Amino acid sequence: MKKFFKRLAIILLILIGVVLLTTWIITALFEDQVGRRIVKEVNKSIRSELSVEKFDLSIFSTFPNAAVNLRNVVLKDTKGGILLEAGNISCRFGLWSLFGSDIKVRSVVVSDGALTLATDERGKVNYDIVQSSDSGEEESGAGFSLETATLENIELIYSDQVASQEVMAQVEEAHFSGKFSTGQFTLNSQADLTVLFADLNGARFLAGKTMKYDAKLAVNSTKGIYTLEDVQLQVETNRFDLKGVVERRSPGTYYDLAFTGEECTLESMVQLLPDTYLEKMGTWT
Repeated sequence: MKKFFKRLAIILLILIGVVLLTTWIITALFEDQVGRRIVKEVNKSIRSELSVEKFDLSIFSTFPNAAVNLRNVVLKDTKGGILLEAGNISCRFGLWSLFGSDIKVRSVVVSDGALTLATDERGKVNYDIVQSSDSGEEESGAGFSLETATLENIELIYSDQVASQEVMAQVEEAHFSGKFSTGQFTLNSQADLTVLFADLNGARFLAGKTMKYDAKLAVNSTKGIYTLEDVQLQVETNRFDLKGVVERRSPGTYYDLAFTGEECTLESMVQLLPDTYLEKMGTWT
């Protein structure tokens, strides 16, 4: 028995050594190639440009998947400005797809950066960058086929000149899943964030307030229609169910939303109002 276990241990050590050596060889040979292929496929899938300062390939920590980390990333918007800056974007894919004609990226984690979404005075948005097929079906053979995305430690800046709205928030963590490469898909999303400020028509709302949501949306990116099918929203201690439609129109954005409050008190709701409103109402007791 001792000899059997000794031989088994030797075999296991040899296998581990082979795996480690193979992994090191793959990393050394494919690191730069994989990074460049992913950037190339992304740029084929969008109407703007993605640039990356450096790449590194990770296999040990993600085995049996592989991950390429894109460092110091800049993604341009449709107007030539900057849509996204990120210290790191990690793209995960099947290890064996390294040896195929296409690297199918299935998930992305974007961390340590800033995302700027804007609508100009003519109602044109800066974030409509995804190339979608007219049929709404995913193109076969595409090397970039994203289905899940995560944001970590991202500053979100949103402005709408038509509606006189500006919002800045710190996204601690947000998750999105759906077939983003198609024209129509179901989007599932959850997020935790802190609203730094939300300026709407000259009044400042929700400054410093925490917010969470769990949402299911039907997205028609071709027509710019977002149907809120099931959304639970929490602002501080107040919870809401939210349904309705958000539609991009020219100019501006059309909203048809209905809120239903749960676990809300009048006092907690009043505390969400801007300071200018509270001053007019007098001291709340």
